[in-house]
Amino acid sequence: MSASAQANNFQIGRRWTDEETQRARSMKAAGAHDRQIAEALGRTIGSVKSRLEWITMSDERREKVRQRIREYRGEGSPTTVLPFHRPPAHVLEERDAAASLELTANMIVLGDPPPGRSMLDRARQHREQSDAR
Repeated sequence: MSASAQANNFQIGRRWTDEETQRARSMKAAGAHDRQIAEALGRTIGSVKSRLEWITMSDERREKVRQRIREYRGEGSPTTVLPFHRPPAHVLEERDAAASLELTANMIVLGDPPPGRSMLDRARQHREQSDAR
């Protein structure tokens, strides 16, 4: 609970009763500001704004909000799956070649890279390519 909520004796997370909802509605209709309603009910201003918005919402809008909450919580409909983009063929070939290599003891114990994958091997390949040009 925040320090300001404790100082004002607000109860964070407390459900709204029908009486509180009706009182907030009538105070708003009488022209009271959200701050005045919050102080009278022992609620935060954000709570009052949210409740007043909720009770004035159409049934369709309210159902859309409930659906979004269910989706956020992972309930109901399946999560949206992003489209899958297949990697380029050369990437898949390189992956398969690396997976098919026989592991040596040094590769397993010491973490040595496969042949052709160390920085020394790559530097040598880079030199050979630049010499060929």
